Amino acid sequence: MVNEISFAQDKIHLKDGKIIEAKILEVNEIEIKYKEPNNNLSPIYVVKQEFVLMYKLADPDSKIFKTNDVSNNVAYVKDPKTPENNINSSPLPDMYNKGTKDAAMYYDQYKGASTSTLIIGLLSPLAGLVPAIACSSTRPKTENLGYPNSALFENNLDYQNGYRNAAKKIKSRKVWSNWGIALGVNIGLFILLSSGGGR
Repeated sequence: MVNEISFAQDKIHLKDGKIIEAKILEVNEIEIKYKEPNNNLSPIYVVKQEFVLMYKLADPDSKIFKTNDVSNNVAYVKDPKTPENNINSSPLPDMYNKGTKDAAMYYDQYKGASTSTLIIGLLSPLAGLVPAIACSSTRPKTENLGYPNSALFENNLDYQNGYRNAAKKIKSRKVWSNWGIALGVNIGLFILLSSGGGR
């Protein structure tokens, strides 16, 4: 019985049926902030209330700091083992920037789009514009993003948007870079053939 209590975890039930085991830190009208259970080094995660069906506390007497103020980005939790006036605070990471950085590290599924643009562009730079414009104007499909943490991606909209937007920029940059290479090759060949034909 002691082990069950020591490893008891809060649970966040999402509307899609998923259950997040967590250590809930803060609850407000907009979001729930939580950490991974039994992990003191866990970053603080955020799940929007619009995705939450309900949440259950492992310890109903937990002193969770409930607030309607979502203007700050600091989560507070009262520690029941310390005096009432002692409040531990942890800064909420900038999840949008984390998503951007993770995309730079993990997203590499642009190769198909950039390679097809290069091949078509080598045959005809004008024809190569079609896949270049199409590929660079659309976000990569979710299944091609290659994000490292599915729970974080699915439950944190800031992280998700940062990752998606960064992945789109990476894909666009690679596609246009390959189209530029194809155009350069075609110009080089044209100059070479023109100068050879003038002799």
